[in-house]
Amino acid sequence: MMVRTRRISRSQRSRGITMIETLIATVIVTVAMLGAVGIFMSVATLSANTAQASTAETIARRAIEEAKNLGFANLPEGSTTRYFDINGAGGATSTSPTDRFKVVTTVSSDVISGGVVDKTALRTVIVTVISTTDNKTLETTGTYFAWGGP
Repeated sequence: MMVRTRRISRSQRSRGITMIETLIATVIVTVAMLGAVGIFMSVATLSANTAQASTAETIARRAIEEAKNLGFANLPEGSTTRYFDINGAGGATSTSPTDRFKVVTTVSSDVISGGVVDKTALRTVIVTVISTTDNKTLETTGTYFAWGGP
């Protein structure tokens, strides 16, 4: 009795995919997804930092404008500290758990006579915005005041 063996052609053998091909495809897709997740995390962090820097800049500009509104003669000499929340709201002189920014406004004058700022003085206003979460300086800005009246 003769046993017949059937030959399988090459095209019939390669109809499916092997376990190794599946494993390699899975590794490639996983590496690609990890790269995409890494990029997403970087963009999210950059976006948060940009929003924080923008809020800090707005708070600093507001503090400079408030100093201008007080005027040369009414601007108190020395440093004042105020606290603001994540949206830039607030301005209290004491801290609370929702505060994210500490703003230090320093006013100094080059000519003081008898404890009073002289009209010939040049007054310097420096505003520094600091993150309360990591104590990092986010923004520093300043301006000068000179007497403009009679």
